Amino acid sequence: MSKSYAECLMEIYGAPERLIGIFEKLKNGGNWKGLAANMTYYDDWLAITFAGYFKEVPDEYKYEFLVDVYAHGGDEVSSIRKEIRRARQYGTPELPSEFEGQDVITVYRAGDELISKAPYRLSWTTDRARAEWFMVYSGMRKQSDMHLYQAEIKREKVIAYTNIREENEIIQYRGVRGVEEIGNMTYQEVMDKFFKNREKNSKTIHEIEW
Repeated sequence: MSKSYAECLMEIYGAPERLIGIFEKLKNGGNWKGLAANMTYYDDWLAITFAGYFKEVPDEYKYEFLVDVYAHGGDEVSSIRKEIRRARQYGTPELPSEFEGQDVITVYRAGDELISKAPYRLSWTTDRARAEWFMVYSGMRKQSDMHLYQAEIKREKVIAYTNIREENEIIQYRGVRGVEEIGNMTYQEVMDKFFKNREKNSKTIHEIEW
């Protein structure tokens, strides 16, 4: 029996036979939710598995598939970022009931990019507190000064909404308007905040255990 393109691709890049077997079984069984989950679980192979398997996903499942993969690490893979920008050709976002009847939504983002680049960044959130948390988290990861941005986006410009990671995430591309900087932190301030929070959490845990 001839091998699939995905099998050949994974073999070329040295994927273990066991891993190939897992992905092929999920694909052949039409378990697209399971395929997305396993692709993100084996994130070292995500760029390769996405290249091999995304075209195999039926169009009616591609929207949910893309959102799941993007939200669980696919934001680090350029081919997935590129593909999710076109996700609305496969489906439409389901926004929380709190936004029902609301044509314009306020969104926030913590990023190290200049304000002129912010509209091109995909990941935003409807939760300001979450964006503020990301100023510290992302600042530590990137070892960078951070900015807190606020903007508005029309409902029809939202590519996707997901709360899979409890981040109230809005995925967009060049859809935000009126971007303004409402806060910032230097890398030193990021570190100070990080260690202050860690010390506070450590004391709380100690007090509970004691």
